[in-house]
Amino acid sequence: MESDEIEAGTLRVEDEGAIVYGLLFFEVKMAIIRSFRDLDVYVLGREHAKKIFLVSKAFPKEERYSLTDQIRRCSRAVNAMIAEAWARRIYPAAFINKIDEALGEAMETQAWLDHALECGYLDRQQYRELNDA
Repeated sequence: MESDEIEAGTLRVEDEGAIVYGLLFFEVKMAIIRSFRDLDVYVLGREHAKKIFLVSKAFPKEERYSLTDQIRRCSRAVNAMIAEAWARRIYPAAFINKIDEALGEAMETQAWLDHALECGYLDRQQYRELNDA
């Protein structure tokens, strides 16, 4: 007599007195990623960089070559580092290094957002939306 039962993540099949255990496998359909542009993190990074660009247009002219330039550069660098990481994905150490650099650029963006808030160039709501992205 044959029966199937699920026990703690395994499939137990009894067939003529023998018991066989095996892992349960689920079919997961995922999109094929052919380019760094297909990565959700890249898409989100671009959206975030665009928001920062638009908000920074309202920063004072005297900030053009300091805060405005820096926050735009580092927010855009996040995507550049993700693209570079994708290009080096067959080399784990190089891939991890570029992802780490992207994280560093994201944190630098947050630091510049702190300055923009402190200087009154962003209100609390804008700051929260950009910082939490």
